[in-house]
Amino acid sequence: MLRFLKIIFKSEIVILPAMRNTTKLKQILLKYDLALSMEEDSLMKLTLVDKTTGRMKSFEHESYSQLISQAYGYLLKELKSDLNFLKNKKIGF
Repeated sequence: MLRFLKIIFKSEIVILPAMRNTTKLKQILLKYDLALSMEEDSLMKLTLVDKTTGRMKSFEHESYSQLISQAYGYLLKELKSDLNFLKNKKIGF
């Protein structure tokens, strides 16, 4: 059975199949290099480094799935921000 994810896009609800962590990770790796490490108390740390700007963002959690979900959410937020920037600059696609 497929799981579905509800996303609100331009005031409309769009229902998409939920993505597996591997699929999310592949999408993240298109834009970011990443480092994954674990502290002694089982706390994992995921650090993203933007391939074009070099900006860094880190996430910490005990669950690998939560780390990937946080990183994927950050990716979507950044892509939306980039898209809005381009729209405001009136650059054609």
